[in-house]
Amino acid sequence: MPRFIVTLICLAALGGLAGCGASDTLNPDVVAQAADKTASAGGAKIAFTVDTAGQQVAGTGFMDAKDHKGRMSFQLPQGKGAMDMVFLNRVIYMRLPQLSGQLPGGKPWLKLDLDRFARARGIDLGALQSTSTSDPSQELDQLRGAGDVKRVGDETVRGTSTTHYRATIDLRKAADRAPAAERAAARRSIDQIIKLTGTSTIPVEAWLDKQGRLRRMRMTMTMQGQSATISMDLFAFGTREPLKAPPAADTTDITALAGKQAAKG
Repeated sequence: MPRFIVTLICLAALGGLAGCGASDTLNPDVVAQAADKTASAGGAKIAFTVDTAGQQVAGTGFMDAKDHKGRMSFQLPQGKGAMDMVFLNRVIYMRLPQLSGQLPGGKPWLKLDLDRFARARGIDLGALQSTSTSDPSQELDQLRGAGDVKRVGDETVRGTSTTHYRATIDLRKAADRAPAAERAAARRSIDQIIKLTGTSTIPVEAWLDKQGRLRRMRMTMTMQGQSATISMDLFAFGTREPLKAPPAADTTDITALAGKQAAKG
């Protein structure tokens, strides 16, 4: 699980670039503003894929960027079973039935506190994430830091007319746009993210509807020498789901264990 956990923390931290503002290259506003317009549209259903190391994981879920919550469900590769995730602010709850019996107490849910996990790796999520969360909207939030935006063309996504854009997120430039009081911490944190990912820039694609809302997003990043492409579709805006943390009696906190595993990975 180390690579998977490190991927989660990097995506969550990179999502914090939301508070750093947009680049001033080639009119990025249309893409940068998509984060706010999508969040204001309320909850939405999501469908996603993650392609890495010749394998693909696909799943579905729900996200509410405004209320900082979401969930995802998917099948793990190589017949390793199903996985459910609930995101509440910067805490992730994971249910992996195949692992429950291998952990102390045999509880069905695992808890990962991203703030604690990040601090152990020299990353300050508070400095990076003035407005973003660790839920699926973390990818959405990255649009606020997009620069070098280019219009690709008009395309249809799940029956909706959209405009397709390509952009590049420059992590160091984004950190430089953090509030003055948090800039030093943001730069140190970005340096750690760059060490983990091996790159200072991330290519991203966005498909926006006529209201400026995100309908599809795709990004490719490198993690520990391996490339991963994450794609996410959003649809059925206005959907609402009551999400809450699993009962504490059913939860095992693996933050410290995950940190030790990630350090070995």
